[in-house]
Amino acid sequence: MKKPVILVVHRNPEKLIQQIDYSLDNAAILHGASDGLEALLKCQQLHPALVIVDIDLPDFNGMTVASSIKDNKENHALVYLTGLEGILENTKADRYLPYGIPYELFIAQLKHDFQQIQGGEKLDEGMENAIVRQYDWLIPAYSREDTGGAFAVNRMLSPYYHLSGDGLYYTLLKSDADIHSDNKDGLYGFIFDCVGHDLFSYGQAMNTLYILKTYMWQYQAGIYDTLDKVIRAVNEEIISNFASSTLIPTLCFFMDIHAQKLIYCSAGIPSLLVKYKDHSRRESISCRSYLIGYDRDVSWHEEVMDLSNVEEITFITDGLNDLLREKSESADEPMAFAKHDDISAIFIQIFHESK
Repeated sequence: MKKPVILVVHRNPEKLIQQIDYSLDNAAILHGASDGLEALLKCQQLHPALVIVDIDLPDFNGMTVASSIKDNKENHALVYLTGLEGILENTKADRYLPYGIPYELFIAQLKHDFQQIQGGEKLDEGMENAIVRQYDWLIPAYSREDTGGAFAVNRMLSPYYHLSGDGLYYTLLKSDADIHSDNKDGLYGFIFDCVGHDLFSYGQAMNTLYILKTYMWQYQAGIYDTLDKVIRAVNEEIISNFASSTLIPTLCFFMDIHAQKLIYCSAGIPSLLVKYKDHSRRESISCRSYLIGYDRDVSWHEEVMDLSNVEEITFITDGLNDLLREKSESADEPMAFAKHDDISAIFIQIFHESK
């Protein structure tokens, strides 16, 4: 496969060419141009996939060069404009990078764009199919209209690397029964986090999803009367059927909107986030407990939260919990990663009737 061409337009392009060549592992053919006119000529000759133009050139402002390249429809290059302290009218480029930008940020953007130019990361068919399936089983969002104006629900799943070991589910039960009757209408759901983020973790997450759905349906039907009993049953199933080292942080919940309460039981999910009325920030509610799969002879406790003063509830897995500022700023070492694990969440907005 022919290597893409990158043109570096700079008063002294050689050093930058060496740095880029090293950062891209010699995956591109790099050329330099030390002034604007030479850059325009080389664009016609080389048809580069990417052009990096510094604004400080001896013959033109680099903004003129970048705009000329972008307006020439014979060229289809992605154009970087670097060294910016201001911008002229009718300047055209794809990436606008300010003067003094850290080299690491420049290279990170360059690597991302270069991968897209090469056609992105190639995955085998099995992986591609699994990626599609993991989003297919996600339940759709519920709007305020879906719940009779009481609440709205949404969710997100962001794998660390294509496939996630996280899983989540929720379902709405509503009947035509009188609002004050002793029914179990409301939102039922769970969120969990299997170790790892590969094809094996994805398979384990699918099995865990099925098991949790089965026992939560039984809770809905009244076979189990508390969520701690659901967790205990799931724990027994996991220990009996999974490898002995399997540990799965899990949280199950039932939101009873008629009674204005949230019933939940955590098995290793460290916290949930709550936003109260008239509060600008969400509060982290600790709910640490034993993980599912840890031992047969442990117990869990069902918790109840009054929702009369709650506007939002967010259930999150470790991947997001660990990155909360309150956690990272109190850590012994500064945060080293923007993201280090799968991230998933269930967002619930509660709408209270105005009195």
